[in-house]
Amino acid sequence: MSRWTSRLLAPVAVLACLPLSLAAQNVAAVPTYGTVNLSAGFTPDPQIRSVTAGGNDHTQLAGCNAYVHAAAPDLDLNYQAGSYALTINARSGMDVTLLVNAPDGSWSCDDDGGEGTDAAITFSAPMSGQYNIWVGTYRAQSGTLPEAQIFLTELGGTTSYDGSGGAGTLDWSAPPTYGTVQLSAGFSPDPYLRSISAGGSQPVPDFGAGCRGFAATAPDIDLNYSAGGYQLNIYAKSGSDVTLIVNAPDGSWWCSDDASGTNPHVNFQNPQSGNYNVWIGTYRSGTIPESVLYISEAAPRW
Repeated sequence: MSRWTSRLLAPVAVLACLPLSLAAQNVAAVPTYGTVNLSAGFTPDPQIRSVTAGGNDHTQLAGCNAYVHAAAPDLDLNYQAGSYALTINARSGMDVTLLVNAPDGSWSCDDDGGEGTDAAITFSAPMSGQYNIWVGTYRAQSGTLPEAQIFLTELGGTTSYDGSGGAGTLDWSAPPTYGTVQLSAGFSPDPYLRSISAGGSQPVPDFGAGCRGFAATAPDIDLNYSAGGYQLNIYAKSGSDVTLIVNAPDGSWWCSDDASGTNPHVNFQNPQSGNYNVWIGTYRSGTIPESVLYISEAAPRW
């Protein structure tokens, strides 16, 4: 199976900024919300990071109006480029703007290029190197600054799977076939294992990463997880080609296929506490192979 290669996104205007404005943004500072290291073909896609948007510093870099915290980027992305376009998307309940300093020092800015008042910048031929990212607000804010999320994706306009038609016949509210697992950060033994018969009769629409197939209507397992200082890995092993579908506590959908051979893997670097609905599907219909579900706070042991 090949990685999904359709890259459809509305054009985003990228304007060069004037050199005299560059000094306002400190690209060398330690980013407020850390650094993400990704290589082309990364999974899960999208990668999502929560930030607080805006600040007291007014900028018009790259031609769009924004209020930011200029002293440091919100997020740095160290990216090893391949053959995919790279989209950086900012989403919030407020009108947010997105400012990015690319590895060659050029600046890009967008306002309302995403859905509604969200912002998005696509690099159709991205460079390898560091991207400094700020999420600003279009207007100056008094009081509490708005919360926002940064989406890093190679799937064009698809930034998350919100379940509005994308989950097809999957019913996250149904009782899980193999029960509910209660785990808290630091659980032992790690990994937690559960044997599951993969697949089902329900066709799963393409989630946007060549990740489709057949699964049961009800989740195979529910994971009630109390997060701590660890990442959360959910993956599966089988002698057949299986897929993995996860509905996270915030309602976002994640899908993986062929992370290691034909085995899938979904990684949450900053997991939320709450209920994760998990399905192990099959890429092709008519098979119900045996598989093993792994839940771990360490990297997969393939």
